[in-house]
Formats: sequence, structure tokens, C-alpha cells
Amino acid sequence: MILLSDSTGYQWVSFFEKESEILFGCPPEQFPYGKSKDDEDKAYQKIMSISGQEKMFLIRVKSNRYNVSLV
Repeated sequence: MILLSDSTGYQWVSFFEKESEILFGCPPEQFPYGKSKDDEDKAYQKIMSISGQEKMFLIRVKSNRYNVSLV
């Protein structure tokens, strides 16, 4: 999941293979997942390289409620 934000607020969203490849410039299998300190540094560099850039995505929203009690 990734946190997206704009002037109206923010939203956590899930990306799938195609979208994450567009965003990070590599397939998920090649993204450094922090198995070592070097991987953590590479992941941080990838995330910081796209931070603050504007991207346009078409997002479908599905609202879920968890632990809701009906009184």
C-alpha cells in the first residue's frame, strides 16, 4: 500500500504490478525489499526519487468497514 495525497487530503491505496512498475520504474520482483541494509538504502532511494512528483492515475474506490457494531 502507498499513501497518496493532494490538496483535498490523502488516501491509502493498493497498487498492482502494472501500476507499481509505472510508478517505480521496475517490476515488483526487482524492487529492493529490505532483506539487507543495502536493500533498505536502495528502496529508500527509489521512493525518494518519485517523492513530490505529480502522477496521474485512474483509481477505482471500494469502501470497506471493519469492526462496525450495530447498536
